[in-house]
Amino acid sequence: MTNSDGARQAGGPPIICVRGPSGSGKTALCERLIGALGRMGERVGYVKRTHHPLDLPHKASSRIWRSGAAAMVLRSTDRVQVTLPDGETSVEDLVALLPAGITLVLLETHEPEPYPSILSMRLSPAEGEEVIARWELECLDDDVCGVLAAVLGEIRREASSARK
Repeated sequence: MTNSDGARQAGGPPIICVRGPSGSGKTALCERLIGALGRMGERVGYVKRTHHPLDLPHKASSRIWRSGAAAMVLRSTDRVQVTLPDGETSVEDLVALLPAGITLVLLETHEPEPYPSILSMRLSPAEGEEVIARWELECLDDDVCGVLAAVLGEIRREASSARK
């Protein structure tokens, strides 16, 4: 893991940014990577900061949250969702909320972060940004294999440095 200064930290899963502008295919790329990595035995966590509302206004969960619940856990037939009040929004704080056993975190973002990045071809790298792979929306399915190889290389690199 890397801290906010870009230095490697012991422990915690590696974090890889998937960075691009709106409509560039970040979510589509994450879907494909999570599926492929999951089939390879990786437990991938996904982190995204959004400005969109999380609840549908006409649903009970939205009404309960607006009533002032300090925390809320929803269980449906396919998942459990934990909702907490707005608080720290650093990547490290958000990753700390993920359950134990996550082996890799994909961080979907518009902004550069101090972690290795998979960067949309629509953007130029930020100064100092460590770009490990690139993708183009129009060639996304063709680009996934190369991006997946870069991600696996990063996982191996993290595992190797953790053993030292």
